[in-house]
Amino acid sequence: MTELLLRISAKAKGLAPMIQSLAKVMFQAKLEPGCVDCRVYVETENPQSLVYVEQWVTQQDFESGLVSRRFGTLLSIMESARQAPELEVRTVSEQRGLDYVRSVRLPPDGTGGIVDPQATGANMHPRSTQRREHRLPRRAHSSIMSWKGNPL
Repeated sequence: MTELLLRISAKAKGLAPMIQSLAKVMFQAKLEPGCVDCRVYVETENPQSLVYVEQWVTQQDFESGLVSRRFGTLLSIMESARQAPELEVRTVSEQRGLDYVRSVRLPPDGTGGIVDPQATGANMHPRSTQRREHRLPRRAHSSIMSWKGNPL
């Protein structure tokens, strides 16, 4: 998989037009053979900053898109940016999901602890096999028991 990542900043009053332009480019990219996905994001820390991402099945599919009129439009959008945009082309050789995260975070013996990041071997959040009972003051307990929803 090949991925294009573009970080671009809009001018002060040019955010909406830039989003509209990127949305048109995005729509055209999704119609091209080999385009897996294409998205535009607004960065939460800086609302004038956008992230545009394209994902392609093969590098050849991506390179066909590079010589298209659509990509020329994307280059024009980049030229209108407030400051120099950042463009990265990434080659992704493998994708993993939650099963991978689980295999790394949980020890093979199944104890379920999270290993200390400083490598001291300490178990940071051990899962207790014993059920802990929480006692509430009498008034709180009676109000919870009279509630008709699911008790805590």
